[in-house]
Amino acid sequence: MLHFKPHQVLPYLISGALIATAASAPIAVSNISDLIALEIVGLSLNSYVEMVFVPSMIGIITITFF
Repeated sequence: MLHFKPHQVLPYLISGALIATAASAPIAVSNISDLIALEIVGLSLNSYVEMVFVPSMIGIITITFF
């Protein structure tokens, strides 16, 4: 749809995957490994979000503008 040349497709896909991964970081239920880790260490979803929200937002903003 965007008519990329073959050598332009891979960087576009990788950047999209990186942004999607960073954007899902503050949401614990978006990843099964996060849920397992929370269960192992005994954290609640609220305490996880309290710890991860600010660093995740900084990462998302950094990726968006740079």
